[in-house]
Parts: sequence; structure tokens; C-alpha cells
Amino acid sequence: MGLVPVEWIAALTYLTDDGGISNITEQAKAVNVKIKANAESIIGLQPDLVIIPDWQPAELIQTIRDAGIAVYVYKAPTTIEEIKQAVCEIARVVGEEQKGSQVVAGMDAELAKIIEQVQHIPSDQRQVIPGPASLLPTLQNTGACFAGRTAQPWVLSFPGTSGYGRMWHIKRH
Repeated sequence: MGLVPVEWIAALTYLTDDGGISNITEQAKAVNVKIKANAESIIGLQPDLVIIPDWQPAELIQTIRDAGIAVYVYKAPTTIEEIKQAVCEIARVVGEEQKGSQVVAGMDAELAKIIEQVQHIPSDQRQVIPGPASLLPTLQNTGACFAGRTAQPWVLSFPGTSGYGRMWHIKRH
């Protein structure tokens, strides 16, 4: 949503309303149409472009293409570097490379803050704090490798964050 004007967005996945997995629940309220990934609902909107992850069924993607709609299939990221790559690729596809760079810069700034907060924790006090299952590959494969970088008094908190946008917040308990 941070790459294009909201009026360019015909619909979002219904999952954007779920604060447990979406980091854009507030911004998503500006888009009235939320859909599930099925050909009829997507084609019915007659969009100029559909941006869809590679884990969606190939048949769905082909059906949308057969309806004459441009489809960009992106590799679903599992690491922070892949998230950055996906943001930049989608930004290029929609002609907003500068905004893509700004989003990535914001991610880097938030990650730097998190690393600064946890880097001083001695390794014998570090523990893995699991979050939603969808985050575990991201947490395990990042350059900063947050898995194991939190200590007893710290908990990685995932309010409204899926790992594909604002990254993680750290709360002191």
C-alpha cells in the first residue's frame, strides 16, 4: 500500500483486516473491497494488474491471465533480504522505484533500532521467542538472526505485523 496511491488499489486480500497477520490493517481500511483469491472475484473487478504471490495455485494465475488481465507473480519472501527484494520488484512493476527504496530504507532503520536494543544481551541469556508460524522462517534466516537474540526480560511482539512490512516491535516485560 505504501507504493501507490490508494485510489489505484481496486481490492486487497481479506487477510489485510486480520491484525494478527497484517501490518497494514489501518491503511487497508481505505480500500473498501477485500477479496479471497478466487478467479471470479478478481476478474470481476477488471483490474489492470494483479499482484499475487507464487504460492497461489498456478491454475488461478493462468485463469486471470486468460481473462486478459496482467498478472505479476512475486516470490513469497522468507528472509528480510527477500522481503526487500520483493518490495523493490513490486515497486519497479508499478513504476514507483523511489517509493520502493523509501520503504526499504524505513525497514532498515527499524531493523537497526531493534538490533541496537538487543545486541548487548549476553549470548547465555538469549532465547528464541516464537511468533506466528509465518514468521519463523524469516526470523531464522535474517542477517541479524533475531532467533536467539532476545533475553528473558524481552519478548518479540508481533501486534499487527506479519513480517512483510513494518518488521517487529520489542516490548520490555
